[in-house]
Parts: sequence; C-alpha cells; structure tokens
Amino acid sequence: MTLPPEILDKILEHIPTDKHGRPTLISCALVATWWTGPSQRRLFSSVSVDNENYHRWMDGVALFGSKRHLLQYVRSLQLGPGVEYPMQGLPKDPGEYFSALHNIHSLELVDVKINKAEFDICFSAFRETLTNLDLGILTMPFGAFVALVDYFPNIVTLQLSPPTLEPDEGSVPPLSRPLRGKLRVDYAVCDYSEFIDRFATLDLEYEELVISSWYCLSTRSMESSLQLSPDTVKYLRLLLQPRCEYPSCSPSSLRVLTQPLTSGETIAAIHHFRQLRELELRAVWPNSVHETLLSSITSTELRKIILSVRHVYQWNTLDQQMEEWDGIDEQLCELVARLGRMGHHHTLEVELRFTEAVVGLTGCDFTNLLPKFRKTGVVNIINPDIIYSDSDLRLFSLLSSGLGTG
Repeated sequence: MTLPPEILDKILEHIPTDKHGRPTLISCALVATWWTGPSQRRLFSSVSVDNENYHRWMDGVALFGSKRHLLQYVRSLQLGPGVEYPMQGLPKDPGEYFSALHNIHSLELVDVKINKAEFDICFSAFRETLTNLDLGILTMPFGAFVALVDYFPNIVTLQLSPPTLEPDEGSVPPLSRPLRGKLRVDYAVCDYSEFIDRFATLDLEYEELVISSWYCLSTRSMESSLQLSPDTVKYLRLLLQPRCEYPSCSPSSLRVLTQPLTSGETIAAIHHFRQLRELELRAVWPNSVHETLLSSITSTELRKIILSVRHVYQWNTLDQQMEEWDGIDEQLCELVARLGRMGHHHTLEVELRFTEAVVGLTGCDFTNLLPKFRKTGVVNIINPDIIYSDSDLRLFSLLSSGLGTG
C-alpha cells in the first residue's frame, strides 16, 4: 500500500535532522521512488554549513544544477563558524545560490564575516519569510548589527551572544520599527556591557526576555541586561547557572536585581518590570531565590513564578530538606499579601521544575512543599518524567502510603 505523501511527511518529522538522524533519512530516501521526495524534504529542512563541509555543500548541492531544487526545502540555515562572505573564487554568482533559499524561517550566523553591502546578495530571497535570527560570536560595528536586525521585518525571535564591537565608520542608522517578540541574550565568558548598553537605547518593545549564562555574571553585566525593554517585558527568564557549585555564586550574581537605584541612575532592576506576568529563575540553591528576588517584585500583573531546581532530590530524603524551602514559602506569602495591597487580583501559580530526574519512591510527600503558600496560591511540580499538579500529588501521596504499608 502506498501512503499519501502527507502521512509520510508526518512520519518522517519524527526523525531528527541532526547527525544521528541523517543516516536514517538517507536510507529512507532509497526505499522507493515515492519515498525520495518526502525524505529529501525532511533531510534538507535544516542545513548547517561550516568550514568542514563548505566545499562539499557548494559543489554537491548549492552549485550542482540537478540538485539545486533541494534548496527550496531548506527552512533552517546555519552558517559558520568560519564561513566568509563574499564567497570569492566560486564558479557562479553567489547571488544565484542564495536566491534559491526563499523559504528560510530560521537563520543562525556563527563567526561569519559579513557587511551591510552584502545583505541584499545574501538575504533578499528570504527577507520576508525569516522569523528567527540567531547571532553568535560575531565581530562587527554596532551600526552593522542594527542594520542586520532591521533588515528582516518579520523577526519574532532574536537570539544573540553579544558581538564584539568594531568602530563605526559612520552614524548608526535608526530602526525602521520597534523590535518586538522574544529576545534571548546568551553570555559567554566576556563582558559585553558596552554592546548591551547601546542595544538598550534602541526602540525595544520585547514581550519576552531571556538572560542565560553558564557562569557567574558580574553585577555590571546583569545591570546592563536588565535595561532591555523593562517597560514591555511580560515574561522574564533568568537562566543563570554558574559553572561552580558553591552557593555563594548565585546571590552575588542576583543581588543587583533588588538593589535600589540612587539619584541620577537609570539602570533598570526587576522592580522596573511593571508588566511582568511570568518570572522564571534557574535556582542553584533555593535560599538564594527568596533572599534576592521575591521581595523586589512589584508587578500587579504577575501570574506565575517558575523555579527551575538544578539539584537531584532523593524522594526518600526530601522531607529532611524541607527547611531549605521554608524561607521561600514565607516570601511567597509576603509577596501575595504585598501585591494584593497594590491591587493584584490574580491567583499566583508557582511551578517547581526539577531539571534532573527525582529518583526513589519511598516516603515522599510533595504536598509538604510550600504549605503556607498553598492556602492562597497554586503549586505545580514538574520533573523530567512526570508532571504533578496539586490534585495529582494528593492522590500520589495516598497511593505511595498504601504501597508502603502493603
């Protein structure tokens, strides 16, 4: 029986396009003639071109006449690291190659050299279709960065590792429109405060802001990042996870969030996010959360707080660790009361998201977490395998008690 192409497409969507799934997709393309098209559509939906495969990609697909039709299937394109533009010495005009990429939705540039004069040559074919732009490890003038993000009118997600700035040769062009949607800033080991300070002065109206770092952010870096669109952000995610394991790291990087501003300062802090509806924090130690954050929230639009807990808790010892959450419980109750006096009318939800599996089944009662806050709010607990709501946890507690006595 021959499957309809639409059904085969849906089946192939479950095969990843990374290095692990590509051999399977190549095999599928050889099963039968009518499998070839759907397999190729999936295989070429995501393309990564770097120094290692650059010539193989150009000679075997991009500039190979009988295979250039495969470029129409590309939806996600990663260029770099190390690919330089303009692409000199190629047998054909590079504009011909890029002109076939008219369905790109996601573009990632990693360590790619490019200037404003090449935007139309490289990007005009998918200027209107691009919705996600990811910029990493770039070195460019600030004016070139502004021109690049402004070139694509329909960007809804901008992700960047702040670039290293080169001197501007002329004035920085203004944006043609406010930048909206989701902004994610991923910090490496460098201080990008100069870039972030200048970026924050642009016309920014982002609804979601994600600040991510795998090391201890300096106070200066955090101050700069919290200038980004505080008047419009509704979803703030602080994914700060130091490399080191010492609890002192987290308070030092988060303390700036609650520091009051002195006269003349314009640096934003968390209490400046007046439209905040959802706050997510990757917690290293629970105690570092309530001490630095919860007492500073002022948004009466707040609906949800997500605490991503990094450490694995053994269920059979969780009751012994409840005291670590007592401070959070108190602060959540104080937060509800304080926001209520300010006009907050929403039921606050707290989600505890365990980022590693919770193992063991003996003697755990998750309903003991945040007992005071549960009287006024809602608590949901998620681990990598199972999602628990309040009602689920009560039932689970009864079942586990019954199993323990059997």
